Amino acid sequence: MIHLMYQYVLLIFFVFQLMGYCVFAETFTQDQYEDDDIYTRAHFFVVSSPQQMPQIHNFHQKSDVDWVIFYGFSGRTYEISAIEPGNRCDIVLELWGIDGQTMLLDEPVDKKGTGESEVIDTYCQEEGLYHVKIYHSDQTIYGENTNYKIDIQPTDAPFSGCITGLITDAKTGYRLINVLVSTDKNRQCHSSSGIYQNKFYDGLMGRYLIFQHEPGITTLSAYYENYNVFTETIEVKEVETIEKNIQLTPYLPLDFNKDNFLGLADAISGLNKLAENRISGGLLNEQVTLTDIIMILDGVCR
Repeated sequence: MIHLMYQYVLLIFFVFQLMGYCVFAETFTQDQYEDDDIYTRAHFFVVSSPQQMPQIHNFHQKSDVDWVIFYGFSGRTYEISAIEPGNRCDIVLELWGIDGQTMLLDEPVDKKGTGESEVIDTYCQEEGLYHVKIYHSDQTIYGENTNYKIDIQPTDAPFSGCITGLITDAKTGYRLINVLVSTDKNRQCHSSSGIYQNKFYDGLMGRYLIFQHEPGITTLSAYYENYNVFTETIEVKEVETIEKNIQLTPYLPLDFNKDNFLGLADAISGLNKLAENRISGGLLNEQVTLTDIIMILDGVCR
């Protein structure tokens, strides 16, 4: 009986080991741009920015598809390149229009073989967001050595200066929408809600874009209700897109300890300031009242 139980335990152990092996065999570390299997989750590629390096992708599972989006200008030509593929990577490229549902090529680009680069040369008929679809020619192949890089560059005259970036809450990291961004050269825009062509794009939410800005030194500002105004001096170059991400700090007049957060520590700091001011006979001129302390504590208790 004991011998049979021992065999049963060994059998169960073997089955679990086999299951673990199968799970491991069916998974592979995904790239940092996942989940980008549909075009509305594609990551934004900033064309002509020195800070924008080629995006590194891979095919981490069967039938994996990657999408990349970029802003194309009417009358401009672009080279979309899938480069440095792994030795098990046979890339197929497709280019889709600004509606995300119209294929712009007569057929997918799959001119080269495994381990070789693929390129699309395209002329943009209209201004807007263009979509690049990338997948393996054999959808059953994935995992090790299926990595590749995507690069997008203009091939005609250089761009006029552009400014773009993401706007986030400095404390939470959440993207902020409808933030007014302007420069002292009378150019302005609002950060995107993520809605484009009546569809929501993860990669656009909180992103601002100022096009065709004159080159030179300019002051960039961002304004949002209940946040401190952001200002910074930047240099716009004639042939580059400037990437400037903006972090806005909440406007918290009762943030006595200056940590960009209202909490019990601010109530304690406020009480200390109030006590010090009274001891000094008002010489410190600290604008702290008991009403301020009560407001902080009320917020903490809610």
